[in-house]
Amino acid sequence: MAFLFLPEPVAAFVATVNAGDDRTFLSLFADDVEVDDWGPTRRGMSVVKEWRDRTLSDGNGTLTPLAVAQRSPQIQLTAQWQNSAPTLIWQFTFLVEREKFTRFSIRQG
Repeated sequence: MAFLFLPEPVAAFVATVNAGDDRTFLSLFADDVEVDDWGPTRRGMSVVKEWRDRTLSDGNGTLTPLAVAQRSPQIQLTAQWQNSAPTLIWQFTFLVEREKFTRFSIRQG
């Protein structure tokens, strides 16, 4: 498998998801982050927490990066999520400002 360079804070996003490190995971997001999870865009840390609780709740999954594209300040990550449920391919789009995610979009890859 070829090495895939992940820019920060996307590398930290993957690492914290895989480690189940909720505190550090949440610290990657701006307090007023915009979240687009297949529906209307909503704002705030509570939306990130809802997504994390609903999607990563069992803490036993692995997020494996497959591709990354960067056009500063936007970064797209395509990754495989594998846990006890069927494997999913997700496409995350992050807008990064001042080393925090200010926009977080999730789509099926």
